[in-house]
Amino acid sequence: MAPGPTGSNEFLLGRNYSNVNGNFSVVSLFDDGLDIEIIAGEDYSRYVYASYGRDFVPPNNIFYLEDVTLNKLALVNYNISRTSGEGNVISFTLNYRDLDCRLVYIDGVLNEEESNCNSTNFLKRTLNDNVSDLEGSLSTIVGSTLEFVYAVNGAPEITETFSVDDSNFQFNFTY
Repeated sequence: MAPGPTGSNEFLLGRNYSNVNGNFSVVSLFDDGLDIEIIAGEDYSRYVYASYGRDFVPPNNIFYLEDVTLNKLALVNYNISRTSGEGNVISFTLNYRDLDCRLVYIDGVLNEEESNCNSTNFLKRTLNDNVSDLEGSLSTIVGSTLEFVYAVNGAPEITETFSVDDSNFQFNFTY
């Protein structure tokens, strides 16, 4: 068994693997909190089921997670560069899907404020004479959509969408 989390309040009480159909069960102690983390390696998203509440006991002492889908991950390499010369400014937002899903239940009720399941993340920047180019990478989900919303020199915004169809996706834009 691999070492568990570190810290004064963290304990790994069990570890298990699924069968070929993805089914699994875990026998565990339950007090006022339980986190079940489902991972399938570095190439897939992560799912966390968190249940808190000292007085909550699930029916038959069983937490049923329903069907959980882990998504294949994509690395998006982006390069936004200015070819139009000095004095031109671009403001943009690049919207993309978050990798992981964490559902938090308190006394058996989904707490939407603390939960996050493949929500939208964004990268927002303005490029100008001080910083005219931007290059980097971000992680998202294969099959998701990138939304690039931009305005050059204060003109009306333009929205372009792209399907992330590969685990190594390249996004290039010039202004």
